[in-house]
Amino acid sequence: MASSEQIDHWKQDIEAIISRGTRLINGLDSRSFNFKLSPDRWSVAQCISHLNKVNLLLAPAFREGLEKAPKNETKRLWKPGKFESIFLKVVSPNPPFPVPVPPPYIPELTAEPEESLEIFIQTHKDLLACLETARNIDVSKYKITSPAAKFIKLTVGGWYEGNCIHDNYHLGQAEKVLEEVRASQ
Repeated sequence: MASSEQIDHWKQDIEAIISRGTRLINGLDSRSFNFKLSPDRWSVAQCISHLNKVNLLLAPAFREGLEKAPKNETKRLWKPGKFESIFLKVVSPNPPFPVPVPPPYIPELTAEPEESLEIFIQTHKDLLACLETARNIDVSKYKITSPAAKFIKLTVGGWYEGNCIHDNYHLGQAEKVLEEVRASQ
């Protein structure tokens, strides 16, 4: 798979994430969106708020980083290095060790579904726009610093792969919460 094919793959993933999030949130009332089954579990609203907070910070970091990246270099296939492999496991379901949510990404306790969906869709559209810019750089070489933890620097490919895994993880979490909320009513 060439770099361009990887970008197409991430684009399809993000478009699928937008559709999945829209299906999840559309038509939810505020009570169902914010309902918590227990104090130690997130509501659907908190899952979406967390994703929105992550992507509201990531999209500008991507845009700024991609603007600085050298253009028209030889484009290589992205493969995760050792650190990126660990990062991908940490942001996925069942991470190998617990990692606290970085403070800038801690979700709001409550939110409204319509506003949350608007932010969700817009931030993912912003990520898609950045992805188009990434077509002109080597996604396996150029690194972008995390807006939440300056010691984390991943390649563009690492960020996109990790973001898709992370978004799908929390959307799955939100879908499970919603199933349980509906079953309890």
